[in-house]
Amino acid sequence: EVEVTRVGAFKGAVEPYMYSSMSRHLREHYRQMLASMNVDVVRRIADGRKLGHDRVRELQGKRLFTAKQALLEGLVDRLVPWSGAERALEVSAQATEPGVASLALRIDGREVAAGPAPRLDAEVPLAWPPRPQILEAEARDARGCPLELELGFLRQPARAFPVELRVTGVGCDEEGPWVRVYARPPAGERIERVLVWAGERPVGAADELPAHFRLSGHDLAEPFLRAEVRLASGARAEATQLFDRGRFDDVVEVRRGEARRLLPGRENASGDFDSERVRVRWRGRELPVVSVETGAELPLALAIAVDASPSTLDFRDRVLELASETARSLAPAGAAGAEPPVLVLFSESAVVTVTSADPARTAALADALPFGATALFDALAVALHENLAPGRRAALLAVTDGCDTGSATSAAEVADIARALGVPVFALVFDDEPCFERVTDEAEAEKRRRAAQRNASKGYKVDPADLQARPGSVVRASGWGTSRHALEALCRASGGELYRVAGKDDLSKIWRKILTDLGRQVVVVYEPSGPEVDPAAIEVEIAPPKRRGLFRR
Repeated sequence: EVEVTRVGAFKGAVEPYMYSSMSRHLREHYRQMLASMNVDVVRRIADGRKLGHDRVRELQGKRLFTAKQALLEGLVDRLVPWSGAERALEVSAQATEPGVASLALRIDGREVAAGPAPRLDAEVPLAWPPRPQILEAEARDARGCPLELELGFLRQPARAFPVELRVTGVGCDEEGPWVRVYARPPAGERIERVLVWAGERPVGAADELPAHFRLSGHDLAEPFLRAEVRLASGARAEATQLFDRGRFDDVVEVRRGEARRLLPGRENASGDFDSERVRVRWRGRELPVVSVETGAELPLALAIAVDASPSTLDFRDRVLELASETARSLAPAGAAGAEPPVLVLFSESAVVTVTSADPARTAALADALPFGATALFDALAVALHENLAPGRRAALLAVTDGCDTGSATSAAEVADIARALGVPVFALVFDDEPCFERVTDEAEAEKRRRAAQRNASKGYKVDPADLQARPGSVVRASGWGTSRHALEALCRASGGELYRVAGKDDLSKIWRKILTDLGRQVVVVYEPSGPEVDPAAIEVEIAPPKRRGLFRR
């Protein structure tokens, strides 16, 4: 089973247009490298299929095969239809107690095998399409009476889809513990239904996400949640997330007008803001405050997404220097539990790493990224999921020109993820150059062609790309750019903000302002009075101490 996360288009070892421009020496070196890599591929196929090495290389030259051709050439043993084929799992039942005379196996209530003790081996038929099935093993005595019944689950392998599963909320109320689950399907797919298990026990099902599920005390002892995601196309996928009992505490964090579950805060918090100066009201009733923490007390989990495309090359070195300074301040050397920011470098694809103390090393990694298109929103989605840290304030800082020409993820989808995870997005945008955008459909392409033809007939200078606009082609954006406006809306929806950067000095000033503001946040943790807390009805009043220079805003 292989999990693949797609960011940008598939890229080869070398851009096609670069091969023709290579020097003769470099081209020969590149060909030798590929030939060396292919030696092991040829050896494995030849050994596995009992073919000669020359025969394998001859077959490689054909490149494409139909299934029938692969069978005739000896590359596969037989062809099996995708649907309608019988599928079975070998199962063994073992009697471990005395007095057992016979054993029986049932699948979904239907007996499929029976035989004498102490051991029963059988092939259990599997359902198609794959789904969880209940397997029962029954032990009988000499009179045929059942002695003991054990239950198990057959978890069939699902097709490998990049489905993200996140526990975005946990808590307890009068009815017991609950968990809120969020899953994100792959691009172009829609989730039809989600089945959730705690360990191997089914918890519930939902048609819409995020969804709440009730848990029992037995569920809390399990180390992980598992979800089977059924997609509208008929495909299925599985995702798993670890969780622990310590997260289930009846506390809520108020942050940017929203309520969400949080690890328990410190009681009797010290400092200028304490629980005696904070009042929380919900529907007219005052709720007990557990703790009040400032940004300096609660660690910050920061993700930094840096555009490594040529358009930001002039500022990139300074950005990486600031990232290194931030890493040293958030995670000083030798500090227990401190973690450096997650760094996502992106262009046409993205790479996730940890912010290094050596900016030159990070710059070398950025230089190795393929470029051509820019998958901004794909990279932000990756950064959001990499930045989950229970019990910490989280934020995403993106440095980019704001242009997107290669994402499979939309800005609205990224905004939904940010809201579900409670992570504000801050963008520092270099907008001194115009944006380029990808034409989405024929209607937009026709509109551009007509406008260009009309301007050309009047003697105005027009962009040749507009005259030849087609769906998927890249053209110069009109005005500030659609993707920049979408990025600004994304930041606001997540509780963050977009800043327009004029130069390197401006970059440093805005960067430090964002980090300072994050450090000044106040987190109020209080006990809810019911199973549901309506964020719109929450009132928080903070009375600042009477000290010069300190005021409420």
